[in-house]
Amino acid sequence: MRGFKDAAKGHHEEEKDYEDHRGEDNEEGAGGADFGRVAYLKTARLFEAAARAAGLICGAGEEAARSLGEYGAKFGTLFQIADDISDEAEDGAADPDGARAGAKLTAVSERGLDGAVALARECHSGARAALSPFGRRARPLADLADGVLARAEADYAARRGARR
Repeated sequence: MRGFKDAAKGHHEEEKDYEDHRGEDNEEGAGGADFGRVAYLKTARLFEAAARAAGLICGAGEEAARSLGEYGAKFGTLFQIADDISDEAEDGAADPDGARAGAKLTAVSERGLDGAVALARECHSGARAALSPFGRRARPLADLADGVLARAEADYAARRGARR
């Protein structure tokens, strides 16, 4: 079993990088940075390490700890996207498609509101899929992901409604 030091760094049996946790159609933006990389290094990696470490502390095997880490990475990205959408709903300074010229790199600045919500849904699906080995025991974690997606969708709807 891998030690907690590796779990805290967000590493698995084979070291992964952020590309395992980003959307299929994510492309690099200006300066080589992209939202997937920023979200993974800023937020998702922390959730990944915490979920994986929790599994190890509870005596889960490597496969279970790996699944929990995958959940954490997807959940962390979902959480970051929901936060970006919430900020957009509060600020309301975006162009009609949700993108802002020269803004900091967020899901909304890279993909617009519609694209950010689509990516949030993709991350939500991935988070729930990572929990499938645990069945009903993982219900609290699934509910947590459901709640974050619901928040993102509510903020998205509020922002869309404000434009009309």
